[in-house]
Amino acid sequence: MQALHNFPRTHSAAIAPLIDETITEGLHTLTHGSASAGMPASTDVWTLALHCNPFRNTLSLSADTRSNSDEVVARMNTFSRVHFKQEIEDGNFASAQLWQANHGRNMGLSDFALPDIATRPLPETLVRGADFFLALTEGMMRHQRALLACCAPSVPVIFATTTHDEEIGMVWSAR
Repeated sequence: MQALHNFPRTHSAAIAPLIDETITEGLHTLTHGSASAGMPASTDVWTLALHCNPFRNTLSLSADTRSNSDEVVARMNTFSRVHFKQEIEDGNFASAQLWQANHGRNMGLSDFALPDIATRPLPETLVRGADFFLALTEGMMRHQRALLACCAPSVPVIFATTTHDEEIGMVWSAR
């Protein structure tokens, strides 16, 4: 994390309204569904991610459901198990470590059940410095109560945001 302090800084207050708009639109979609996308309102949500796509220069909110996450993890583990077994049989302990089971949840945005439920273009002049990534996390925390209201009750909800080096780099338990 110390390396983030070496990046140019931009005023995080300038990006806060954009973050709030993105989250508010995502909340509306999660609560009421999206008729245009044929998406019903979801109550099975247990992972929410506010992320930046540097190639499209956008900010998006995505959500995953527990049922989708369980399916994705099961598929990943089925695939990995074959390679893990082969590497162990071949005596390649270091390579086998690359094929360990996922014992958690799906954190691959492309595999989320509800990708990009709200998307906003980022200003071309935006500097993605430490305060930008901090502002993403603060935005999620600022809307925590409303976001949790859209999630499955009594489950360990995870929030996540983009960091400088990772599509999903900041991950924390919201409940």
